[in-house]
Amino acid sequence: MGELYWPLETPSTRTSLSYQASTRRSLGGLSSARHMTLLQSIRCASAQQTCSGHSQCMPTPQSRSTTHQSDWNSRMLFNRGMNSVKAVDKDSLWSALEAAGDKPVVLDMYSRWCGPCRLIYPKLVQLSETYPDVVFLKLDCSSENKTIFSKLGIGILPTFKIFKKNSLLSEVKGAKYDDLVQKIERARVI
Repeated sequence: MGELYWPLETPSTRTSLSYQASTRRSLGGLSSARHMTLLQSIRCASAQQTCSGHSQCMPTPQSRSTTHQSDWNSRMLFNRGMNSVKAVDKDSLWSALEAAGDKPVVLDMYSRWCGPCRLIYPKLVQLSETYPDVVFLKLDCSSENKTIFSKLGIGILPTFKIFKKNSLLSEVKGAKYDDLVQKIERARVI
């Protein structure tokens, strides 16, 4: 008997599908949807029991995609620290830089598919809490923001640009935490 795991919002709501491959072969031409309805035994991890009404345990394809995205956001801290790292887009970037005034601004250019971007973001949130006198912004590398990326000359993600008084002071290409901290320290004393 094999175990397949279906990731849901949290580990406590993870479900496991147990099935016996020989039973499926013996049923012949059943579609996988009918097969799952007939043969699956879903054990709810939160209740530690096998349920018979699978509709409440199994997410629909539509809810699965939104559930997975919101779970990813919370796990990767893209929604935590929203007060400390402000999301901007092509329309609000320049006004956010102007609003910072004399404060240094760290602009994180990232993408959700970028592994190094995901790894360094929790550290960026910590930096924003360590340096309250520095403004931290994040700009998603999506199709609607591509014009900004070409204007800023971005080729590597993540790229951090450090601004002060609307002028570019320095940049860090890649998830180089120590370099980023040094450049933030330098921007604070200038």
